[in-house]
Amino acid sequence: MASDLASILGALAPDERDRLHACGYRTRRDLAGASFADIVEDTRVPEEKLRGVLRQLRGPAPGTGKARAVDANGRPSAAAAGQTAEQLLLLEAGNQPCVVTFCRELDDLLGGGVHVGRLTELTGGTGSGKTQLVLQAALDVQIPPSFGGLGGSAVVVDTDGSVTGKRLHEMAQHLLHHLRAHQRANPALARDLAGMSAAGLVADIHVIRVFTLQELLALVTALPGLLLDHARRTDPSAAGGGQPAALLLGLPAPPLALRLAPSKPVRLVAIDSIASPFRAAALLATKDASVKRQQQLSLLGQRLRKIADRFDLAVLVTNQLTLRWTKTESSARDSQSTNAVVLTHTHEHAALGNMWGHEVADRVLLAVE
Repeated sequence: MASDLASILGALAPDERDRLHACGYRTRRDLAGASFADIVEDTRVPEEKLRGVLRQLRGPAPGTGKARAVDANGRPSAAAAGQTAEQLLLLEAGNQPCVVTFCRELDDLLGGGVHVGRLTELTGGTGSGKTQLVLQAALDVQIPPSFGGLGGSAVVVDTDGSVTGKRLHEMAQHLLHHLRAHQRANPALARDLAGMSAAGLVADIHVIRVFTLQELLALVTALPGLLLDHARRTDPSAAGGGQPAALLLGLPAPPLALRLAPSKPVRLVAIDSIASPFRAAALLATKDASVKRQQQLSLLGQRLRKIADRFDLAVLVTNQLTLRWTKTESSARDSQSTNAVVLTHTHEHAALGNMWGHEVADRVLLAVE
């Protein structure tokens, strides 16, 4: 037990390990039973290092061969065995990786970046940079762990036709330039960049173009099966044996013509934009169809949140702005005019209404100055 804990704490500096021991955190149970905030306050160990230690503590119990309580994707799960609220807080605090955007203000606002396991929305008008941030996140999710990244790949669902390979390639070149500049200050990181190229970064972004609301709903419904099958191809040790993963879990079978191409685990799913298909469908909708569309919107949000949590990935969507108007009556009462209803523009807000807003964990409103 002691030697196992010592190996887990190997990432900490000697003085940080000494502070843990001096504060009474000497066993796995001591660390697992304390709150994340208390450990940080007591020991002054950097939060990022402590998160890494806590993630390792939630692996299989040493010597038993038995895994701890996990969800369907192998992640520690409060629901799997039942936990106290404090234990749930510790679980969340120690397992919150992010996809950085390289916009310091935005990353700080989001608490480090686009969080894994959550649904994040970028809302803004035309030209506010929503698509640019989606493409940046699709590249940044591939940053090696040694540089603070997730070392994963991305699936980008394009509903606007705004994703272009040329722009992605240009951004990939700039990302590599940035990483190499960082590597020059730390030569030990050179190995992790040796095999990276702009073409390779672009190849690990799977872009799926959809044109209608029905296509978007069908894709999101099939996405769990696609992700499971992709995980089995990229990781031969993944659960499922020789059977189709979608069938094992009762999921819709992915379309035969569609297989995710990236060579690394998918850690980001992005939709640019979520509003376009719904707005296009609304143009021809009847009143009954509008009610159904709201139900579809709620179901879509639930499925995206479940995908984020179950597959340990970040879901990032863009939304559009709409105007909110208020009705007022004209005060003109002379012989040549009659009372009239006047629509007054009050402010802009995110499209798709409150029902969609309740599905989003983090919403960022982008504006052009």
